[in-house]
Amino acid sequence: MKAEYEDSIIYLLGIMVAVLPLVHTLGVAIEISPDTTEYYNYVDGLKDGAIVYVELYTGIRGWFEQGQSDVAVLKHIINKIHAGDVRGVVIGTTSPEGPVVLPFSLKVMAGANVWDELEYGTQFVWLGWIPGFETAQASMAQDFRGTVPTDKFGTPIDDLSLLDGITKMGDFDMVIVSLYGGQDAYQRQWTRNPSAGRNYIFMFDCGISHRTAAMSFYPEQIQAFMTPVRQTSEYEKLLGYKGLATSLTEAQLALQFFGIGLIIVATGIYWYRRLSGGEAR
Repeated sequence: MKAEYEDSIIYLLGIMVAVLPLVHTLGVAIEISPDTTEYYNYVDGLKDGAIVYVELYTGIRGWFEQGQSDVAVLKHIINKIHAGDVRGVVIGTTSPEGPVVLPFSLKVMAGANVWDELEYGTQFVWLGWIPGFETAQASMAQDFRGTVPTDKFGTPIDDLSLLDGITKMGDFDMVIVSLYGGQDAYQRQWTRNPSAGRNYIFMFDCGISHRTAAMSFYPEQIQAFMTPVRQTSEYEKLLGYKGLATSLTEAQLALQFFGIGLIIVATGIYWYRRLSGGEAR
């Protein structure tokens, strides 16, 4: 083999190794961490007609990393609605990119489409973009109906039975925030603001760096975290399906083993050539 082709062949093999789990999962054993079990148990423990609010602050640039967590958690909530444990889910976003991200997550990747599976207005409400970011969050904390008078489609929320009795954020049983940045605003307005009347479970779907920051500044205010790829693949395993996170985790593991194999093979070739008197390169 000509030396100038060796690198190209190695790169080609690496691409093939990475793509294989994305096409067909390999069934690699994934150990489930206590953090994932804790998050799963909070969602799975919802009952008595609970109402969940999901804030999608995942931008387009962060969807490929964060969207898999949104998909897994929404699948779980939808399952709980079908089981009769959860009354419904209200989804909103204070990010202008949210209205693009939600349909993309549900229709392209989820395999579970709330538009078709749930009865709109009684089991599912899509509020769309709520302008104002932290100002809007502060207003929602104490006057939800005044801040969001209509849903994404212009329907007054007074006509949506799922939102009956919801006057502030504290009236929800669980609030899940999926974000790619700016995590501190949600704690200020929805966990530390007395006007929110908080009595709900508050959880984050976020990148590992955001989790570290949130834990440092807001201890004991967030009940559980979901980080992308590895932890979400654990969540998928608990749900009993293999999604994008499982494929990405397996791709990472496959590339790690491929890299270790390259080191072993290259070392063997080096010493073979050196001991046989050839060029050790």
